[in-house]
Amino acid sequence: MMSLDLLSRVDNLWKELEIPVCMAAYVGEKYEEQDEKILVIGDGMYVAEEITPEQFYGNENGLSTGQQQWLNYRAAVKLRKSRFFRNIERSLKKAGYSMDDIAMFNFFQRPIAMHGAGDHKCVDAAIDIEMGMKTCHRAIELLCPTKVVVTSKKIMTLLETFHSRYFSDEFWTFAEKTNFKYIWVSHPSSLHWNKSQPGQLYSSRERFENFITHGQERFRSLSEQFQTAIDRRDLDELIRLAKDFQAEVDFMDRKRKGKCGVVKTAEDEEKYVINCKKARIAKKANKVCVVITDLLQRCLSDIRQVQETVVPSLDNLHQEEIKMEMTIRRKMAHKDAEIEIDKFKEEFAQEDVVREQVEKGVNQISNVLNTQLAAIDALIASI
Repeated sequence: MMSLDLLSRVDNLWKELEIPVCMAAYVGEKYEEQDEKILVIGDGMYVAEEITPEQFYGNENGLSTGQQQWLNYRAAVKLRKSRFFRNIERSLKKAGYSMDDIAMFNFFQRPIAMHGAGDHKCVDAAIDIEMGMKTCHRAIELLCPTKVVVTSKKIMTLLETFHSRYFSDEFWTFAEKTNFKYIWVSHPSSLHWNKSQPGQLYSSRERFENFITHGQERFRSLSEQFQTAIDRRDLDELIRLAKDFQAEVDFMDRKRKGKCGVVKTAEDEEKYVINCKKARIAKKANKVCVVITDLLQRCLSDIRQVQETVVPSLDNLHQEEIKMEMTIRRKMAHKDAEIEIDKFKEEFAQEDVVREQVEKGVNQISNVLNTQLAAIDALIASI
């Protein structure tokens, strides 16, 4: 049985984060008993009318009694009315688990408003991403899972892109230090759950089932298959099972040495490396944007100060001279900004496999640069 102490600590965490406790994580009754503790992270819940951040965060009485009942996450898991929960339950059963054995919560805590059939208003506000990041980090620390399944590519991207903004480590470094492995799968209620995506060998359902299968239940299953193969005197099946058994032993040995995780294929490893590179490029692009913004804002500030304090006392001739001087300053700031862009391009010049991400970073930086230059040009023109 799960200790009431864990549920109480989960509730206290949601209170500490000033999020309605009705959204607190579901923790199965047998979760704490498991050798492999599985945590599933969903995307969000839905409501008919939008609930504003002011109503939802840090507002103890922001939700009505009816809203709290509708948004009771634990009740939703136990009722399992949605295809999301039912599909997860089916896959858990195949691997020898039940809903009682796992923990679950959503990344987006504030519900998503629906404005008609299939018309979802996504929760993408900065506060929602920030609270989702803090909820995931703190809940993982509290629940101590060994395996985390993220049921949305979008949520996985957010975790790997923004985790270091709110905490000291990248998400994959946090996973390594906290000793859990993670994967993302398509939403269990989507059409992609049972279909493999381009470039993938398995469907999301198969990836989910393979990921959670390793561990004690896997040994039990292999033992049963061994016995059946022995009874049938099926030599080929025994050889295959022996290889599977050895792979599982190798996995458990890595776990014992603190390298808990699943056996990854070469394709998985390659994708992991590419995702890490993409996240690093995105992070560096954001830093370059900050540097360029700082450069051009200083130039803008200097021009504004001259415009307000010097220009009013000058005649037209001297105002033109000042305008020329300001144009020179603008060109110098632009040149410094271009140097930063060149450094960014040079740093990732050899990253052909993520060329699209590099180009995306350059476009992001260029947009910031052009916006700042337009503001400077407008100010110079007003002199």
